Amino acid sequence: GHVVHVSSVAVYGLDKRPGPVLETDALAQQPDHWAYYIRTKLEAEQKAAAVAEAANLDLSIMRLGLLYGPGAARPVGRGLVQLGSWRFVLGSGSNHLPYTYIDNAVDALLLAAARSHSGIEAYNIVDGPPRTVGDAARQDGEVRREKVRLVPVPPVLMSTLARYFEHRNRNRETAPKLTRYVVRSATRDIIYDTRKARDRLGWEPAVDLERGLQMTYGWQS
Repeated sequence: GHVVHVSSVAVYGLDKRPGPVLETDALAQQPDHWAYYIRTKLEAEQKAAAVAEAANLDLSIMRLGLLYGPGAARPVGRGLVQLGSWRFVLGSGSNHLPYTYIDNAVDALLLAAARSHSGIEAYNIVDGPPRTVGDAARQDGEVRREKVRLVPVPPVLMSTLARYFEHRNRNRETAPKLTRYVVRSATRDIIYDTRKARDRLGWEPAVDLERGLQMTYGWQS
């Protein structure tokens, strides 16, 4: 009688909000053509809600942040390219990204399954406190015992290059590896409110960024 549906904070879109994003805030409207990820997450939420209503099921929609941890394709804080101690990052590195360690996300899913509430409820699941790209890169360097120097790459430069790749792929369904959506996603500066998950589910992110990176690299070694 209760379904836990895994979604993403991407459903809110990439535009900066005046304050932390709540579960009741508006979702993305007319996402970018190449924003397949946002569009599929939005549609999945809509279909899950429709099924729950039709079957009279309770539904918990878990909007997870940017997952990292053992086995992740790309560790947090590594930037676009790393050359020795130099790490090239999109933008100034002062923007906040919704880093979420995988164990913290799993804890939230289990709590949602065990402590169901009637009706349809959504929860933001993002580690706290909010961390910037620069914070993550420096923390990654400390864990790896490497000196880190951030080199900002202007987003407008990458957006111009992305526009070229988009033009080349305009008649294809497969997105190019670099799109303006990718650039906007990497440079978004959004903070997500997680009080609802903490208050109603009793969720607390047990693993902070430093410990999460240590566990990630410990698994890889």
